[in-house]
Amino acid sequence: MGQGCHDKAPKASFAGGDTRHGVGTPTRRMGSLAAMARTPSPKTRAEQLRAEIHRHNDLYYGGDDPEISDAEYDELVRELRELEAAHPELAREGSPTEAVGSARSTTFSPVEHRVPMMSLDNAMDADELSAWGERVTKGLGEGVEVAFTCEPKIDG
Repeated sequence: MGQGCHDKAPKASFAGGDTRHGVGTPTRRMGSLAAMARTPSPKTRAEQLRAEIHRHNDLYYGGDDPEISDAEYDELVRELRELEAAHPELAREGSPTEAVGSARSTTFSPVEHRVPMMSLDNAMDADELSAWGERVTKGLGEGVEVAFTCEPKIDG
């Protein structure tokens, strides 16, 4: 899937002479120079991530035909969020980090919940889950009894 993720191993090059006649020593051209050549700039990577995330949003929400797992999608969004945080000049209005999902489906009618449905915000480990619980508790205010329900995710 993403460009550059599965690059082939660098080709061998030869130093010290004309290798067509068996002269010279094979050497691997690896190291920081080769790695830098494959690493896109933060701006380029942010553009790549936005395009890829928008495409996956359309597939998932618009066509109900996802190509990647939720965890893979979450990792793309997390990478973009980290890039935008490290390079605020790269943040764009309409970035997938600022929105949830894609255009609304007309298949279902809107539903208004009596109690706000709070997202886990993609908690990936116990510490992130605890931090989310603390944010929910603070957001609801003092004196509000908080109860959590956990259900298996069956939609993807």
